[in-house]
Parts: sequence; C-alpha cells; structure tokens
Amino acid sequence: MLKWLLNRGGEPPFDPASLGTPWGDRPSVYSYVESRLDPSSGRLFAPHAELPDEPSIADNELRFSGGALDGISRHGLGNTSAQDAARVVYTQLLRTVERRDQRTFNVLHSYVLEHSALSYVDELNPLLAGSVEELGGDLAALGRHLLKYAADREVVKFAINLVGVCGGVEDHSVLLTIGAHDEFTLFAVVALGHTGGGQRSVWEMAKRVDGWGRIQCVERLDKETVDFDVRTWLLTEGYKNSVMTSYTAAICARRGCLKEALDSGVLDRTLIDGAAEILAALARGNPGEGMEGYTESALATERFLAIVEQDESPSAHWLLAARDIERYVQGASGKEVSGQWTQEALERCARGIDRIRARSVWRQVVAEWLESNDDFRFNVAAEAAQYIGIDTWEHRFSRLVAGKEQWYWLLETTDSRRLDRVLEFASTAIDLKAVTTGYGDALGFGPSFVEHRKLDWILQALQRWPGRGREFISAGFRSPVVRNRWGAVRAALRWAPEHRQPFLEVVRRLHRDEQKAELQAALARLLSGEVDSLESSG
Repeated sequence: MLKWLLNRGGEPPFDPASLGTPWGDRPSVYSYVESRLDPSSGRLFAPHAELPDEPSIADNELRFSGGALDGISRHGLGNTSAQDAARVVYTQLLRTVERRDQRTFNVLHSYVLEHSALSYVDELNPLLAGSVEELGGDLAALGRHLLKYAADREVVKFAINLVGVCGGVEDHSVLLTIGAHDEFTLFAVVALGHTGGGQRSVWEMAKRVDGWGRIQCVERLDKETVDFDVRTWLLTEGYKNSVMTSYTAAICARRGCLKEALDSGVLDRTLIDGAAEILAALARGNPGEGMEGYTESALATERFLAIVEQDESPSAHWLLAARDIERYVQGASGKEVSGQWTQEALERCARGIDRIRARSVWRQVVAEWLESNDDFRFNVAAEAAQYIGIDTWEHRFSRLVAGKEQWYWLLETTDSRRLDRVLEFASTAIDLKAVTTGYGDALGFGPSFVEHRKLDWILQALQRWPGRGREFISAGFRSPVVRNRWGAVRAALRWAPEHRQPFLEVVRRLHRDEQKAELQAALARLLSGEVDSLESSG
C-alpha cells in the first residue's frame, strides 16, 4: 500500500530539487570542501579549514576544530546526552518522500538543522533499514541531494548517514570527498561501510585526514585481518594525528604487528620513528589504552631499545621515547604486573635505557638539532637535552630574539641575571600600549591578543620574583584580559606593602570598576597591605 501511495499512479520519479532550498542562496558545504581538495592526494590544502556555516566568533572566544565535538563526545569527554529525535526524523522523512511538497521538506530540514546528527542516527538507522526495500531509492535520492547542496553541517551529516543506509557503491566518491574534512569523516567512513566499502576504503579515507577523522578511521581498522599495505601504513603514518597519538597507538601496534615488524630485520628509519612514537604514547597511557592495550608491548619495547642502543646515527626523538618508556618502567616496577611485563622484563628495559642515555652520540645529535630552523626538530632536541643534562637556555633566548615563542621556558629560570635579560628584551618586544587599553572581560584568545599572551608569561614568572617587573605589573592592571589582571594582582601581592605605591592609584580605580567578584576581593587584599608568601598558592 505504501509503495502504491508513493508511486501514485505513475507519477514521475522523485526529484528532491523540486522541494526548494530552505538554506537560501548560501554556498553548499560539499562544494566548499570539494573546491579545497588537492586532486593528487584527496586531502584538504588547509586540513582544518573553517566551513562556510561557521558562526562568527570573537577573537576572545574558543572554537572547536573540525570533528572535535563529535570526537570528544564519542570518547566520553563531553556531554553525550542524546535527544530521542529518531522517530520524529523518520516520520518526517516518510512524509517528505510521500507528499513531495516544499512545506513538508522545510519542516524536515529545520528539525535536522537544530539537532545534532550524532545524537539520533544510531536510533534512526534501524528504522531506515526496515524501509529500504520500499523507499530506498527515494530516500537515497533525498540524501544525495542534501549532501551535495545543503549549507549546514548537521544537515550534511544527516544526509551522509541517509546515503550510507540507502545508497550504494556508486556513492563512494562523494563520501570520500566530503569525508576529507574532519567534521564529516566519522559519518562518511560509517557510510562507506554500509555501502559495501571494505578495509581499503577506510584506509583511503584515513589517508585524507589527520585530526579526529584520522582517529575514527583507524578505530575502524582495528580488525583481526589487516593486509600488508595497511599494516605498514599504520606503523609509519597511521598513528599520527593532530589530536593525540595515545588515541591510536595501541590499535596501530596491534594491527600493524609492531613486534613482528621490529623483528623482521627489514628496518628503515620511518619504521623506527613510528615505533618510537607508538611506544612512547603507550608508555604515557591515558587517554589511550596504554601498554596493556598491546599484548606484545614488552617484547616490542625491548626490541626497540636494542635497536636504538645499536644505531650509529639515532634520531633525537628516539631518546625521548626511551625517556617516556623509562617513566613507565619506573612506575610499574615493584607492582603487580600482567602479561609480558614481568619484573624481569622491566629490569631489562631499565638497564637498556641506562645504556642508551649514556651514549656519547646524543650530545652531537642534540647539538645539531638545536641549530635547526625547523620547530619540530628544535623542540625535540630541547626536550632531549634536558633529559641528558644539556642547558638550552641560550639556544632558546636566541630563538626568542628571532621571533619564536619561547617565553615559558626562558622564564622558568632561577637565575636572576637570565631573568633580567628576558625582562629587558620584553620591554621592547612586547607592545605594552596595545595591552593597556582599559578594563574589559576578554578571555585573550585569537590574533588580537598576541601581546596580551606574551604578558601572561611575564606576569606568571614575576610571582616568583617579588619587586621585579614593575612596568609589566602596571600594564597587567590596565589590560582588558581578565587573565592579565589576575597575573598582575598575584605578582603584586608578593611585594612588600611599602613598595606598592606606584600601583595604588590604578589598583584603586580597578577595584572600583572590577566586575569579577573574586578578582575584586584580591584587589582589596592588595590595597589593605596583605602579602602572599612565595609558598602560598595565590
């Protein structure tokens, strides 16, 4: 009966384009993504490009990267309370393909626009599956239309899911295109699976993304059987993502057969690099599965350490992996162990790490990397240097003078002469006039607050140096960024009351105008002559 009603005496085929465009003349999300793809790789030229439906946001507000909200919800880091919207969406879908009128379609569009697709698709899909035989063609047509032309991300996610349940292999190209943006990868890779895409399709999608989308693809490669090309990729590229390697490390070690690869005798530096990153992430543990998530982690770790110990020209980040493994070993020693991580295995690893750290080659490697203009190599070398006792302060100061961000590390110094050099440089490097624009409630994020963030580092350090940095504390009191004002108050509370006279006039005005109750109370303490000791938390 339903099929007869839909056909209604031989009406022409369902054409979703006849339903109008409730999104108006705004550009489609799909065309926006498609136009920004590198045709040779299928990747976005700018991996984290904002979508055209991105709401306007002030410089001082936070913004989530593509796919982050869906990603953190699935990994238990966000509010995942789902709305029971599946029945409403399903009912309105049936009405849309039955009535084929603009008003019904507008109701459907408005509903999916206002509801997170992630909250209802799992409940919607069984309903759709029961209607595929009768309605699949029309539902797929509607999904394809919305996927290609809709202007809002939640509508596009709904459309991808609809295509996944009701479409077929002919939709794979479109799914790979839209999935190249991390915001849609989760939906696209699930849809690929529904429409007959196998492991290679998931792999192809994974290679196009590097954020939450990469994580979601790698999770779907966590299968018993993984072919050789995919295994190799998991160990040399797949573990990488711009969120956190810990999310993918155990899967890549398991399905990439890390221990077997290290034992194979066919080793290149990309494989050792991958082993270093994967084992370091396993050693760090949460939020990933940790060493326990890979049953052969102890044997793989011992093999990796032996390789690093014998290599004639090791990379600096292999030393950092040894450091992270050492921390794991120290934490696990003397505790109840399971699987391959016996006390004997822990002791063998500890001895291997001692031999690795003692190698004289590291000083040459670290020295070369510290001279690199590449930020990654320098940062790795600076960490490695700290591990083997090399002072990098002068290298960091030279980098700061050259325009690189180094404030935090330089201001961690306990040497007053070094502090003076940083403050002297900061007096000309930070535009305090741009900071002292008066009271406000800005959070201090975005490109308009670069100078304010520099001042943050100074004010945090000055809390440990009473009597120093008067000009920076004064500037902090007059900043529109709340964090700057807190920094100024906490630093000034370390000063003896008799030395606060230069601040008092501006502090009185700020105390009168300050709208943050806790900060106003701290200002009152400052005016009353209270002093915070260096041991207090402030």
